[in-house]
Amino acid sequence: MPNDLNWAGNCRGQIIDYALWAAESGAIAVNITARIDECWQPSDQGDVWFNYCEHDYVADGAIWIVKKDGNLNQRQVEALMKHCNWDGDLASIDEHRWEPTPCSFTTTEETYKDKARCRISWLNAYDAIPGVGGNVSPEKVQELCNRYGASFRALAGNLARNAIPPVTKAPLPKGPIGARRPARNAPPYPDPNLDPPTVEASDIPFDDGPPELPVDPQVQLAAPTSESQEAFWRAQLGKKGDSVAAIEQGVDGDPCLNMDGRKRLWTLIEHRKGQG
Repeated sequence: MPNDLNWAGNCRGQIIDYALWAAESGAIAVNITARIDECWQPSDQGDVWFNYCEHDYVADGAIWIVKKDGNLNQRQVEALMKHCNWDGDLASIDEHRWEPTPCSFTTTEETYKDKARCRISWLNAYDAIPGVGGNVSPEKVQELCNRYGASFRALAGNLARNAIPPVTKAPLPKGPIGARRPARNAPPYPDPNLDPPTVEASDIPFDDGPPELPVDPQVQLAAPTSESQEAFWRAQLGKKGDSVAAIEQGVDGDPCLNMDGRKRLWTLIEHRKGQG
């Protein structure tokens, strides 16, 4: 005995029975019963079709082809024609001449007299891949737009007015791409026909000459000799105001001076002392 499908989702299989149904409201439906061959379920490899033939599941449903206002339910009629091989002949349904092709179904849970059951609510192509879907007809969408559209638009306008504008960074100035080639007939620079610019004293940035440059530690200075050191101390003795005692102490402690140079400097120091 077949088992009734007891969950909502996506399935595919074959319509095995059908009949016309006229409701008291004037709506007309095609009642169908379908055999469930496969169900769409998640797996380690993603959502795939699982074979359910051995479980002998069936599901029924009502495909409403005429609304209670007497207008055709175009989407459901097109689904029967596109996916289930119906030619639009109501007699073929009544006389069981219609031969439905396999298709896929969307099942939803319905409650009738406090009893929940899962029924077919929509038909799709057999090889359709299930995805996010809705259950609102175009007519219902229009009704919702008429009822809530103004409120939605007002809310969107308020949000747009109160939104904080995004912070945008000012574009960076474009630097020179490279050296520009002078014009073909441009005069040489500087122009030899022009007088050199004059510099006022106030324009000179240093009052006492240029600042001292840092000494490169990699540069090796020449080692002092006895002659260079003797010349250094002679220059110190020639300066006015220098302490003779400090110069004498420096000469005595200078390791670069030889004995002859040291004697000559002592003679000069004694002469400087005698001059007072």
